[in-house]
Parts: sequence; structure tokens; C-alpha cells
Amino acid sequence: MALRAAAPAAHGLRGAAPPGKHNCTEYITQNHYITRVLSAEEAAFPLAYIITMHKEFETFERLFRAVYMPQNVYCVHVDGKAPAALQRAVRRLVGCFPNAFLASRTERVVYGGVSRLRADLHCMRDLLASAVPWHYLLNTCGQDFPLKTNWEIIQHLKAYRGKNITPGVLPPKHITTRTRFMHLERGGSNVSGLVTPQVLKAPPPHNLTLYFGSAYIAVTRPFVEFVLQDPRAIDLLAWSEDTYSPDEHFWVTLNRIPGPVPAACSKYVSHSRYITRVLSAEEAAFPLAYIITMHKEFETFEWLFRAVYMPQNVYCVHVDGKAPAALQRAVRRLVGCFPNAFLASRTERVVYGGVSRLRADLHCMRDLLASAVPWHYLLNTCGQDFPLKTNWEIIQHLKAYRGKNITPGVLPPEHITTRTRFMHLEQGESNVSGLVTPQVLKAPPPHNLTLYFGSAYIAVTRPFVEFVLQDPRAIDLLAWSEDTYSPDEHFWVTLNRIPGVPGSMPNASWEGDLKAVKWIDMEDIHGGCHGHYVRGICVYGTGDLRWLFNSTCMFANKFELKTYPLTVECLELRHRKRTLAQSEVQVEPNWYF
Repeated sequence: MALRAAAPAAHGLRGAAPPGKHNCTEYITQNHYITRVLSAEEAAFPLAYIITMHKEFETFERLFRAVYMPQNVYCVHVDGKAPAALQRAVRRLVGCFPNAFLASRTERVVYGGVSRLRADLHCMRDLLASAVPWHYLLNTCGQDFPLKTNWEIIQHLKAYRGKNITPGVLPPKHITTRTRFMHLERGGSNVSGLVTPQVLKAPPPHNLTLYFGSAYIAVTRPFVEFVLQDPRAIDLLAWSEDTYSPDEHFWVTLNRIPGPVPAACSKYVSHSRYITRVLSAEEAAFPLAYIITMHKEFETFEWLFRAVYMPQNVYCVHVDGKAPAALQRAVRRLVGCFPNAFLASRTERVVYGGVSRLRADLHCMRDLLASAVPWHYLLNTCGQDFPLKTNWEIIQHLKAYRGKNITPGVLPPEHITTRTRFMHLEQGESNVSGLVTPQVLKAPPPHNLTLYFGSAYIAVTRPFVEFVLQDPRAIDLLAWSEDTYSPDEHFWVTLNRIPGVPGSMPNASWEGDLKAVKWIDMEDIHGGCHGHYVRGICVYGTGDLRWLFNSTCMFANKFELKTYPLTVECLELRHRKRTLAQSEVQVEPNWYF
């Protein structure tokens, strides 16, 4: 990056006048700020930054320029003791960016005192109030500088799969005096420090074990909410007011509390009647992996998640990158309550009929393979599905296939072949997307593969998932499928018809009983839809319940809780009753509806 030819005015931007709109534009251009999002992945994973500073505007300015990206959000805390000229310069700089601001409350920071911790907490409150749906928060100081790019930082954080990074250990003996004795802040106009009156403190609240570690952290949004709302965090902060460098024990201590961090989670899990224990030895020995893709209707997704949730399984949820920020936050909060559930590490802006829908499943497959849960089968579902079988019954159904994959499908009918003979290209704006078909013929599939047509929803073994992600035939078929229509309706079934592929079924057809669907063109078979049709699929009404009760499928689609609540409520009640009747352990009272 080229440096500026001339040094800036003291504690100011280029030029003597405070920047108005025109001056801001000139400043941003001349100082080479990045003003557009550089990748879809970065757009889908915004970050929040806290920058605390007390001197050296120029050093801060270079840090800010290095970490600045338009999709992120930045809170800057300037020490209340800093010179007025420095405070004005920082105010002018952040005023040029709609996603940057000064902390709403300012501390006169005392080295080693609680005021440094409070500065971070003020910014945390401000950042939670921001409209930016950030995933992780990083606190920095004005004399830091990044060694990784924004994209590299995101990859680093995603590897932690929603965990907080708060380095630290149990305190060495020489550190324990920091919290065993009182340390009181004192300060005059520009002089401050700590006084240690050699008064012993009471033990930490809630019988917490104190840890010692870094004042600098990278933490998730649910953790920040916990820090500001949970009684344990609030009481630990109050207790820490008269300790030495409380930011070096506060974050790490809270992040070492086992179990779901937010106190609200325990209440939510209990009140929502989630099953929290493994119900049988057979289910414990046969964990499942679930992919749930969704783009709307949090309440319907929540009912599905509660119905399929079991503590021995593992769940990856992919929320469409175009989904409203409020929906994404709600799903993030929900999965944050369960140690065996997480959001996909990569997010797609899904185009109906496009390859992005297939990629959403593949992202979750990679994440689920990396999970410590030794799952046997993976099932992909969508947020408007609902199970017709219990977890135990699903296991019996899968075991009957003796390690084979269930990918229903056949050789494509003539009218389907245009999906793969011609190019279909994704196009999309902010919230509008679709496919363009330029009538360009495609080359034949790679490796002389015979294409099949079938279900986008599958139940497949772990070795098959490894094959999909690693074998050249699968990798090349995926690349070839990028510009086809609904590639998830040929990708899985084509690979599973290859002889010798793990768990393959070369001679299979539509069997599998994966999902009960009422298609509009099959009313003579299913007897009609008692709700309404969307894209030719029935959204079930209460009149469809008998048909659903008689189905032998594992799941059904499609449901809308807000439109037909009794349909989902009846199915859930029936499903939970059978689940608890099959339990080998004592049923807890709050598991009953």
C-alpha cells in the first residue's frame, strides 16, 4: 500500500478543515480505504471491532484503515484523559464511516484498573445495538496491527465453530494477589493509579473458579449477550471492581464455565421441553448427523429442530445468506444453546434451482465430518420438514439398509434432460435471485458418468460423505454441475449409482421412504391437498393428517406453522408420545407436552 506523500495535520485528517461529506469522500479516496465487500463469504460473516486508545492518532489511523471493511462494525473508545485534539481527530475520522462510531460512554482509564474493562463493556453494548449482524467481536488497542487479512481472520474464527477465544490458565501463585487483595482506582485530572490497602477480598461469587489470561479476546455474539445479561457475569464484574487488571481474569473465567453459557438457555431448553438425555443404548450407539437448510419461518424451523433433537446426534444449520438479519440472529441464539448444534461455517446466498443450494449441503457435510460425534448416517432436511418417525424408528429404518445410501432416483425422463444439457447460470442482487438459461449446450458429464434424476434429500453413510468431498469423480461432477438446473437432484443419485462407491446402490429406484410429499400432479394418488400448494408442493392442512399418519416415510414436507398451526401441533404431540413410550430411561416430567 502506498504511503501518503505528506504527513497529516496534527491529530487531524488531510487538510485543516473538519471533513464534511465532500472532505470525507476525499479522505477515504486519498487514504486508500477499501469501500466494497471483497467476497461473498466476507459479506456473510461480518465482524465487530472494539478499538481502545489513549494516544498516537497516526498509529490508530493505520490500524483502523487496515482492519476497515464496509460490512463490519467498529466501536472506538478514546480514554477520557486523552488530549482534546486527539479526541476531536478520532471523532472526525469515525464520522466519515457509517459503520464506525465512538463509544456512547467514556472511561478515564486507570492502568490495571476496572475502567479498562468497562471501556470494552460500553462498546459491547453499543455493538449489540448496531444493525450489523456480526458473528464475532474482537477487542484491540490503538497500537495493534493485523497480521491476517479480513478473509484470513474469518477462516481462523470459523475453525473454532462458534467457540470463544479467551486464552488463559489457572493463575500462577504470584498472580493470585491480584484478586485476593483489594486494588482501588484513584485519579486526579490527568494522574491516575491504583492503591492497594492490603485488605483481603471475599471469594468470587457463584463459587466461580478464577482463571488468568489475555485481556484481548475474540468472542461470539451470544457470549457478549451473556456477559451483559447473565447474573454470574454481572456479579463477577461487581466483585472485580477492586481487583488488579480484572480484564485479565474476567473474560477467561466466564468462558471456562462449562455447559451452555447463556443462563437463558437452561430456561429455554427446559420450558421448550427438549429431550436432554439419550433414551436408549441403541440410540447412543448409533448417532445421526443432520443438515437443516432454511431461509424463512423461524417458528416452523424451531418445531422441526425440537422434534429431531437428541443429545447424542449432531446438527448443522445453514441459513440462507439472504435471510433477514433478525432470523439469522434468532437461529444463532437457538443453536448456541446446544453443544451439538452449530451454524454452517460457510453461508450461501441460495438461488432456487441453482448450485448454491447444493453447496449449502456440502458446507455442512465438511463441518459434520469435522465434528467429534461418530455419526453413522447423515440426513439433509429443510426448515419446513417434520419427522413422521421417532429417532429410534429412524435408526431402525436406516439399519435395514445395512450401510447402503438412500438416494431415490431414476434415469431422467426426456423433459428433465434439458436441466443438464443446457447451461443454467445463477444471477442475484441483494434480495433478488434466479437462473438465466442462455441456451448454450454443455459438454458431456466427466468420467463418462451416467446421470440420474432424483431426490435432493438423502440419507447417506459417513464413508459416502467422505467420498463426495474427496473423490475426483465427485469433485469433477460438482464442477461440471455448477451451471446446471437443480444439480442437487442429479448429484447425489448419480454418485450413488456408481458401482464400488461406499454404500452405493447401482440398481436402486425411488425406494427409501425418505419424505412424504403431495405433488400437485399426483392428486389421483394422494387424494388432494387440504392446505394449499407452493411450487406444486402441498403445504399440509389438518385435513392431511390422516394421510400423514398412514405414511411410512421418515419425514414429510411441507409445513407452515403460522398458516396451519394445528397440523404441526398434532404431529408433534403424536411424535413426542411415541418417542417417550420407546424410552428405556425414566422420562423427565418436562419432556411431556
